[in-house]
Amino acid sequence: MPAELSPVTPHGHRSSDRLDNSLSWYLDLWRIIAAFLVFTMHLFLPQLNIYPLPGDGTSPFLHGQGHLAVIVFFVLSGYLISHSAHRNGMTLRRFALDRSVRLYAVIIPSLLLTAAVSWAAPRFSPHWASGFLSEPWQPVRYLLNGLNCQQLWFLCVAPGVNWAFWSLGYEAWFYVLLALVVFLRGRRRVAALSLALLVVGPKILLLLPAWLFGVAAERLTVLERGAKGAGMVWKLGFLLSLLLVLAALASPGSLPWWNHGSSFGHRPWFYSANASADCLFALLVAVNFLCAGMSGSSLPSIPTQWEPPVRWVAQRTYSLYLYHTPLLFLGGWLLPLRRHDAWVGGGLATAVLGVTALLARFTECRTPDLKRLIARRIFPEGSPP
Repeated sequence: MPAELSPVTPHGHRSSDRLDNSLSWYLDLWRIIAAFLVFTMHLFLPQLNIYPLPGDGTSPFLHGQGHLAVIVFFVLSGYLISHSAHRNGMTLRRFALDRSVRLYAVIIPSLLLTAAVSWAAPRFSPHWASGFLSEPWQPVRYLLNGLNCQQLWFLCVAPGVNWAFWSLGYEAWFYVLLALVVFLRGRRRVAALSLALLVVGPKILLLLPAWLFGVAAERLTVLERGAKGAGMVWKLGFLLSLLLVLAALASPGSLPWWNHGSSFGHRPWFYSANASADCLFALLVAVNFLCAGMSGSSLPSIPTQWEPPVRWVAQRTYSLYLYHTPLLFLGGWLLPLRRHDAWVGGGLATAVLGVTALLARFTECRTPDLKRLIARRIFPEGSPP
């Protein structure tokens, strides 16, 4: 067996297979909050024309909140993926299988849904054919997003109407970089890591610290969990960092280095144009997760009756993230939105959430089954070596 595919023991302490229940529900709660912030931002898009917003119909406040919600996802991802990569018995093959199935269980159906909606759009609203759907090279755009290469170097391409795909062009490569560091050794690690850094380019690397703060929070939690005598410090740190995170979400413009100009989301840095403020915010979120992990069982426990619905919603947040944009546009094109109507907007939001939950049942929620099926076909022993 080639050395790079052999079972290895990464440096440092191993993670247990499961997070503490109190920490797990807390992270699930943040996953739900972040997903619904992004959903709300897109519900108020001026193109949907549902609610009247000040000025030209755009909302820097909502866009700031939506972007910071994605940064929360980055920190969450770093924390959870680090926990997965450092589990006992984890190997490069198993890690690659887990991450690939997790990503593509939703990516593939989301791209198909986006293609169908984008194809149908001009037939419902012909003026959309002259808008962003007329961007050239649409098949190439879908291919790049399917390969998670849509954000390499100075690329920034979306498949049809689904702008939410931009963050996957960062996340997938963060997974690759972590795997190379954890599972490879010596010259192989240096060579592979150098090549990967050259491939991703500077734009993705600008937001890499935000993701690594999540990794660091998970590693420090594992390394320092046995420390005693500082319980009150962690509790105070948890409360203070939570207040700072909520304050930043309530007023994104109050963050130091926050970009108020028009360069954010545009060439050449696109979604990395606010990297300094994003990384500062990510540090606050990571400190909060670290303090939560160190507080352990002293975290407020979720009421028993709330736990099932919180878990149920959290298990569908990835689907909500990738399915909601094309569904919102489809509903916006089909519904009579000539006047601003809160009832119409509420109905559209409810319908999109319902369809997303249905799609998630056959995609995201089937991820464990897909992993087992693929593992049996690729690895006759039943699990990746």
